[in-house]
Amino acid sequence: MTGERLYYLCSGALPEDTAACQGYLAGIIDYNTILRSVDMTPGVDFCVPKTVPAEQLQLDVVTYFKQNKQHAEFLASPAIALAFSKLYPCP
Repeated sequence: MTGERLYYLCSGALPEDTAACQGYLAGIIDYNTILRSVDMTPGVDFCVPKTVPAEQLQLDVVTYFKQNKQHAEFLASPAIALAFSKLYPCP
């Protein structure tokens, strides 16, 4: 999925867009968590607290893509990792 497509989904008002956006973000977070659990820390690491609601993550992504339009044509997952690493750095 491109950054542009994810931005569209995360900005959307339709429930199915919100579900797709939040599901995609949950997948990225889960993958990062799995890598960290087996000591395979990714190059761009982040630690999203479990207390952060999915709606906040969605808003974070929309804000990030608005400020970083260069990611529109590329895969969304690296851009999300960059955004989360800035917003939710690991201790």
